[in-house]
Amino acid sequence: VIIFSVLFHSLSLRSTMGAGRHPMAVFTTIVNNFPAAVRPALITRMARWAIPFSGTVRVSFRELSETRSKVVVPCQKPLQNHIKGVHAMAVAMAAETCTGFLFIMHVPNSHVPLLQDCKFSYRRPVSGDVVAEAVAGPKELEILRSIGKTIPKGDIIIPVTITDATGEAGKVTAELRWAWVPKKKEPKKPESGSKPPASSPPAGKE
Repeated sequence: VIIFSVLFHSLSLRSTMGAGRHPMAVFTTIVNNFPAAVRPALITRMARWAIPFSGTVRVSFRELSETRSKVVVPCQKPLQNHIKGVHAMAVAMAAETCTGFLFIMHVPNSHVPLLQDCKFSYRRPVSGDVVAEAVAGPKELEILRSIGKTIPKGDIIIPVTITDATGEAGKVTAELRWAWVPKKKEPKKPESGSKPPASSPPAGKE
């Protein structure tokens, strides 16, 4: 845990120096070079540390890259509804986490990622664990790779598919629109020891 925290803080510090990549994107890129068996656990730990609520809902990552994101929410008692399926809000959290982290993989540290709009349709009850998978195709990648470069401010819908333990999709459908805006520039602080500029005398007086 200590090594993990130091690594993430060092990435955060480095990313604040100019318009670099988001620290979570940098961390994920590094982890994706590790053996496949350990990647999901490390990315999940990072996600739960950065977004504590994802840990409350017990979201676990199976995959995360610039083109694909896949998470699972277990059908465990604390997350169940009155018919013993995954609660509707936990399903929504799976879709939000899945699309949000794929989006963050492309947002530079000079911008703020924001969820702008979301729509969910619960057509039939889900059964067992819920899996959400987001995939960025050529159309989405063209926009995502322009964030902060040719498109300083905008929004995008990240496609997501939700399935349950039966492997069937369509029981719950979701549409999430993510936006990015430039960070507000902090006013420059006067250098220590510098004197404030002298005020001009009132007009007509010397």
